[in-house]
Amino acid sequence: MSNNAAQVSTTVTGLSADTTYLFTLVATNSVGSSTGTGVTFTTAQTSCSVDSAAIATDQAQVTTDENQITQDQTSITVQELALKVDQANAKVSSSTIQTDQSAITQDQSTIDQAKIGFLQDQGSIAQDEVALEQDQKSLQETQLVALISGTVTALNGSVGQTVSGGGSSTTSSSSSSSSSSSSSSSSSSSSSSALVTIQSLGSFQLVADVAEADAIKIQVHQPASVTLAPCRTLN
Repeated sequence: MSNNAAQVSTTVTGLSADTTYLFTLVATNSVGSSTGTGVTFTTAQTSCSVDSAAIATDQAQVTTDENQITQDQTSITVQELALKVDQANAKVSSSTIQTDQSAITQDQSTIDQAKIGFLQDQGSIAQDEVALEQDQKSLQETQLVALISGTVTALNGSVGQTVSGGGSSTTSSSSSSSSSSSSSSSSSSSSSSALVTIQSLGSFQLVADVAEADAIKIQVHQPASVTLAPCRTLN
């Protein structure tokens, strides 16, 4: 009997930024279920949801600025029409004309300021989109994906330790399967070691010594009870 490697992954939402979480891997086959040792990971310092909210706020400000520009342009059009009517009728004083021209100048200045704010808001949106992309990448890098189904039998990392990915290896036989993710500590050693070891406990071969007098009593497919020594807990 051989075991086939299986990739396991899941997506978790609603996580908080800069927070350490604990998870365990549960392997299930025809024999039963087995729960691995808990493993922790820490989310990125910035939150994708915060960046998304900032983008939404900036986009709303851009919409407000565009509406203000439209209103100011409409006001300029009305002022210009009023000025033309007054000049045509020759009934308006020069002071009124100057007042209308001053109002037009102020409206144009307001439009220029709104355009500057519009460009600044677009720059903020671009920066927030870059930050969001980086946060999403950081979030994806916090996921550990096993290549096979099994039980975590060894964990060579510790909470707060900084590691970098170095590859993975998988072995398969009639008695067991294991997968390990190689990594190295960036602060202590340059040599690589298995960060996590996963062992398939679904199929084992038992080799036992039987007395010659009892050998004739053993038959094919005969039930047998096997008692194993207690497993050592991995810390």
